[in-house]
Amino acid sequence: MRDPGKGFRIIARALDGVVEAIEAEAPWTAIGVQWHPEEMPEPHRKKLFRGFLAACGRLN
Repeated sequence: MRDPGKGFRIIARALDGVVEAIEAEAPWTAIGVQWHPEEMPEPHRKKLFRGFLAACGRLN
């Protein structure tokens, strides 16, 4: 992916430059990852999922 599209920004790249994560710009929340977060080390995995759950809690 070279251009994530309007309303999104690249937030992580692999060492070879491949896009690994994108997120939506305000006013809504969306995160896209190009890996398996469930296989991340425990502290990082928890932080990612807690952020996701916190964003879900803001939905009305």
